[in-house]
Amino acid sequence: MALLNTVRAIALKDLKIRARDPGGLVLMFVVPLLVITIASFALSPLYSRSAGRLRLPLVDLDRGDVAREVARRLGEVPGLVLEATHQVDGVVRPMDLAEARRRIRAGARFGALMLPAGTSAALAAGKPSTLVLLQDPADPATTALLYSIMNAVTVGLSAEEATARVLGRAEPGLSHDDARLQARTRLGHGALTVKQESVIPRLRRHITPFQQNVPGVAVTFALLMTITAGLSLLREQGAGTMRRILLAPVSRASVLLGKLLPVYLLTLAQLLVLLLFGNLVLGVDLGTSPVGLALVVMAVAAAPPALGLMAAALVRSEAQLLSASILIIMVMSALGGSWWPLELVPDGLRTLAYVFTINAWAMDGLKDLLWYGRGVVDVLPEVGVLVGISLAALALGTWRFRWT
Repeated sequence: MALLNTVRAIALKDLKIRARDPGGLVLMFVVPLLVITIASFALSPLYSRSAGRLRLPLVDLDRGDVAREVARRLGEVPGLVLEATHQVDGVVRPMDLAEARRRIRAGARFGALMLPAGTSAALAAGKPSTLVLLQDPADPATTALLYSIMNAVTVGLSAEEATARVLGRAEPGLSHDDARLQARTRLGHGALTVKQESVIPRLRRHITPFQQNVPGVAVTFALLMTITAGLSLLREQGAGTMRRILLAPVSRASVLLGKLLPVYLLTLAQLLVLLLFGNLVLGVDLGTSPVGLALVVMAVAAAPPALGLMAAALVRSEAQLLSASILIIMVMSALGGSWWPLELVPDGLRTLAYVFTINAWAMDGLKDLLWYGRGVVDVLPEVGVLVGISLAALALGTWRFRWT
């Protein structure tokens, strides 16, 4: 009985202590619920045909019978949604090559199909013709699937077109089977073929899951350094150190920089270690532009100390800072492409990712370098956005920070 009373007393005491931190209790339930919700919506295309994971822009330059038949057959493929039109200033127009290429380069689509002008006329004249599958080489599995679908459609069309033309002028007494054989002999199954064309050049190495997971996890854990920066400032406040520092002949700016610089250096070191580990142990290609990679890494590392200062200026306690920071960082990571490619998620969530998260911009910059072998100029927009976010957070935090 004494043992039970002791256990009960200690347990009640600890529960009362936990109850003094309602933010922490809420965090236990809110974070996983939000992550589950965002993950479910983000990955819904993988599990729902209606979501149309494989959305394929269709650029029809032929406008003939073959183009219409290709579109009809592709429209019957489960899970494949054709995009034959797009909106320009509110006006619906046929999908064009420039828009298809733009969507692939932006990571919004894995590929696009182009039907060259004269395809129908070439087949009618008994000449071969070739369709073009524009693709993003960073996702070979999806483009291989699209290529297989295209081949199945074109082989069927080739055989049917040949058969129809030969049967239409078959010699008297020629059997149906002989006519079909003559069709294959005259035209063959290769009359309508598909060739692949990469819209985005990439490095010679094959894209692996590590190319996504190493930078994604690195960005998530870098952002968690926000907590370190914020707690450091709040504890200085709580201990009264900030008040004593104000009596010394030093500027407030130098005090803040002195507190935030170690966080920046630690975050920078963490990012570099994780990327080097990915390269040396997991075979992650770090691209061909060390300067571009350095710029992106330094821009990402600038966010945690700036966000930490802003958080310390806006919250009232360490418990609030922990709750708010973990909640926001987990949501940003789930929404912003740190845990899975943004190419997988619906357009609406992808737009929200660029509006509300740091991760989307950081991952775009790292993927430009690690996936596609791009250079300094290509990552300047992402670096600019990341630096702008850090400067804005730094300005707000400095303005609202309570020194006493």
